[in-house]
Amino acid sequence: GAAAQKEAVGPAFSPSTMTTPPATPPSGSKSHAVRFRMSQHQLAYKKHHTLRRRSKKREGFRSSAWLCGVGGVAGVLTLVALARQAGMRPASLRGEASLPPFPPVDCVAPAESRRLFYSKPSSSKFADAMTHLGWRRAAKWTDAEVLWFHQKSYIDWEALECWQTVNHLRLEGTMSNKGKFYEHLRRTNASAFAYLPETYALWDPDDRRRFQGAALSSSRGPGAEEEESLDESPPPLAVGGKKKASSTTMWVLKVPTTDGGKAVEIVHDATTLFDMGNTSSSLVPLLKATHEKKIAQRYVSNLLLLDGHKFDLRVYWCVASTKPLLLLYHDGTLRVSLTKFDAADGGKGTHLTNAAQQAGGHGPDSDERSRRPMAALWDMLERERQPHWPRRPRAYVECEIRRAVTSIWQAFQDALLEAEEGEHDRDKDDGDDAREDATTTTAQPSSGFHAADTGSTGTAGVVGRTTTTTGSGTTKTGNKKRSRAFSLLGLDIMLDQNLKLHVSEVQSGPGLPSNTQAVADVVGKMVPALANIVTSLHTSDGGVSSRRLPPLAGFEVLIHGSDLRQSHWCRA
Repeated sequence: GAAAQKEAVGPAFSPSTMTTPPATPPSGSKSHAVRFRMSQHQLAYKKHHTLRRRSKKREGFRSSAWLCGVGGVAGVLTLVALARQAGMRPASLRGEASLPPFPPVDCVAPAESRRLFYSKPSSSKFADAMTHLGWRRAAKWTDAEVLWFHQKSYIDWEALECWQTVNHLRLEGTMSNKGKFYEHLRRTNASAFAYLPETYALWDPDDRRRFQGAALSSSRGPGAEEEESLDESPPPLAVGGKKKASSTTMWVLKVPTTDGGKAVEIVHDATTLFDMGNTSSSLVPLLKATHEKKIAQRYVSNLLLLDGHKFDLRVYWCVASTKPLLLLYHDGTLRVSLTKFDAADGGKGTHLTNAAQQAGGHGPDSDERSRRPMAALWDMLERERQPHWPRRPRAYVECEIRRAVTSIWQAFQDALLEAEEGEHDRDKDDGDDAREDATTTTAQPSSGFHAADTGSTGTAGVVGRTTTTTGSGTTKTGNKKRSRAFSLLGLDIMLDQNLKLHVSEVQSGPGLPSNTQAVADVVGKMVPALANIVTSLHTSDGGVSSRRLPPLAGFEVLIHGSDLRQSHWCRA
């Protein structure tokens, strides 16, 4: 029966089964027995190949499953790597996942002004982004809920309504003014001040004496500092320690209120800055009067080069909200000189990376090589890794950039946020304001240095405050109302060969060109994301619902309220 047949077939077919007699065949003729044996062999052969086919199918299924699993993991890792390169980190790493809802807006726009925006100039990338979000353009700025002004001087601060949101902070000019920026950091925040190159404010008598000692000793060559002292002034304020004098020391002179590389001088011979025939009582040559309203910085001599060219980083940061505070960071681009670096070259285009100093400028003929994506820097750090660099050079630089932004903001935070509060009693702050104004005025030239902070005729020093002079000579200030504000800022950073950061300047209302592909890629993603964040945080139909932060799309939270967030780049 079945048992006998199974025993005859066996577990697998082999040639030996051809000679092994099967179970006792049924009685009958010889031909009947032969047919019986052949049928048994055919059944065994068929069963053998059926089992083999099934085994191959199982093996193929296992191989396919294994390959799919490996491919899936590789795909996920690839997507994560690409997302990190593009700045699209997971919400838990970007920092917005755990942010609580923002409170409802405290001053609601009238119905006829809701979802209206105003832009000056009328054609701007922000205007395009607002239109894409479904907002309508207002003919007059007084009718719009969100305002975008390329220049802060266009803003009539006293006429702003409490329900209007404008894209500048009232006192942000104190950061973009190179002189005020240096003086404020030196006075208030040592950690942020450490990111500056060795700097001197030449309108300040003490700084001027220090610069004379540093510049003239360096121009006399090594060992000059050990000779008789030129004066009895304290040693130079050298950030990161005193530097050894060198006959090749170069200096950079800047006018604090200009940008774009205008009025910047690259000085190879410091003696040309002094009237060598006119000396002070201590026989120190006097600085020429034409330089006494400038700042002087020691040229960073060991800069990191990109394929032999000088470069710096233009990154972006944003005060998305002042109440509660929300500080964001966004990657930028590399600004690259088109000329091979040569320290002896006197051309500004070799030493300055500003677009205005390169061929093509900001126009349509700009050379694509003048702006590179930040990925070019990360590739170079990996390709040219040095033994003295940190183990993860990119993570180190990324972390240091965010720390620099955070430190700079913390240095200015109190002053900037207080200026945004327009409803509290300013009379109680008159004394502090007067002292601050007096400090700023004596530390800098009286002509031209408050222009960036003046909102309209009749204001001085502090934007948005009407000023009156009392009989005693004191100044009283007061704000009509407090409007809402956000601000997109730029930060220019240099890297030396030890990967130390050197902050060049802060940009108030940085340019948003699209004349090179690298810049267009960054701006094309950043501005729409900014418009989405601003409209989500600063506007509300009726003002009764809580506001939540939308997807940041490339931005990263640095500070929320009093919570200082640690970037994932800074984690070991």
